[in-house]
Amino acid sequence: GFYLVESDEGGALFDRIRNPAETLAFCDAAFAGAALIEYSFAEPRFAPTTGHRADPSIHFRHRGGVNVAWCDGHVDRRRLSFTWSSGLYTDDPGSYEIGWFGARDDNHFFDLN
Repeated sequence: GFYLVESDEGGALFDRIRNPAETLAFCDAAFAGAALIEYSFAEPRFAPTTGHRADPSIHFRHRGGVNVAWCDGHVDRRRLSFTWSSGLYTDDPGSYEIGWFGARDDNHFFDLN
């Protein structure tokens, strides 16, 4: 009952993206397991189904920055502003420069209508 899955084959419909210039499409991602684990998805700060803080997956591997592609097609570079560990993975994400960017502690870079 948290959200409706319309299709898992085509991603989000463009008209569902509230603010394309501020909605993350993709970027480098990884997890801090027993070693660095390359990953396919940038996780939002809070899980949409439960509201619990997720382990970060945005990988700031380019001299402390990450290149971000946004839903309007532009690309820019962001710097790490926050990291944390739930303890689920054995290594500290901060030691691999994994975390999130932006001053707001919410999911606004991932929000859809």
